[in-house]
Amino acid sequence: VGTAEWKGLEGTWRDMENDASLSGNIVSHGSVDSTLGWTLPELKPGESARIHYWIVLGKKYCSVLQTHKQEKKVGRNALFYHNFNFWSSFIERVSVLPEFSRISQLPHNVLKCFYRSLLAVIAHMDITGSIIASCDSDIKQFGADLYTYCWPRDAAWVCLALDRARYHHLTSETFEFFSKIITPRGNFLHKYTPAGDFGSTWHPVPMIQIDETGLPLYALYNNWEIAKSVWTTGRYYRTLVIPTASYLIKSIDAETGLPIPSFDLWEERKGVYTYSACTVYAGLTGAYELSRSLGDYDSADMWKKASDRIRKSILEKLYDK
Repeated sequence: VGTAEWKGLEGTWRDMENDASLSGNIVSHGSVDSTLGWTLPELKPGESARIHYWIVLGKKYCSVLQTHKQEKKVGRNALFYHNFNFWSSFIERVSVLPEFSRISQLPHNVLKCFYRSLLAVIAHMDITGSIIASCDSDIKQFGADLYTYCWPRDAAWVCLALDRARYHHLTSETFEFFSKIITPRGNFLHKYTPAGDFGSTWHPVPMIQIDETGLPLYALYNNWEIAKSVWTTGRYYRTLVIPTASYLIKSIDAETGLPIPSFDLWEERKGVYTYSACTVYAGLTGAYELSRSLGDYDSADMWKKASDRIRKSILEKLYDK
């Protein structure tokens, strides 16, 4: 462990690169990096060797140390199989898919990509239900910030995929997260920390992106369409459906029938965009279907009229002559 990218010091990797040996420093602070090295017996051409190591994370030093000691006690094979069996069982849940009987017909590389994508998505999901955009830290070198935030838009797209794969128990956790971060006005802000706090932004607040409110509403409707869980729908009807649908209706321009200007997908320009308008239509259509399923016919009528109007405006005005 050593100082990295500070006062001319590149990092411990340079030490290894220069002389193929490490100084063995065991602690450092500030801007640091770490490099691992092993001394292996001489390998003949075509031979390989296996190295086992693990990383323990925790909120307290004592808990990390206790976990480390426990893993040393049970042995590396037990640690490996605990994880391997858990995640193997996790992806086996796709056996409930109607298409499962045809999955074996997929090329191996396609099936492998599906399973890897599923695990990658879950790796970005927090116990709070938030789903961060990325764990990658390379962006910090350019923008001095990270992608370890939850954009409601991105989380909603993930929910669509997870419900499609029948992981409804996970999307319910994200809907719970949505219900806690929604503003009193009924919309979602730019992005949030996994704890649910308002994340950093480079535009004056509130910096509205209307798709970030339309898509979570549509995701909840998609959950109903696939899972048919009236428990989930009923639980979030008043905390998510009514507030977001009401906000979306207020965002429609009375003259054009389209959403009032908001920022685009990449947070660069403020205007009226086909994609954003379609997410409002999708959200209001979903709200209409959910209200009908729960017998709220007054709201259903109101949201149906609003969704029909915005659909008509999209078809009439958002095209290139």
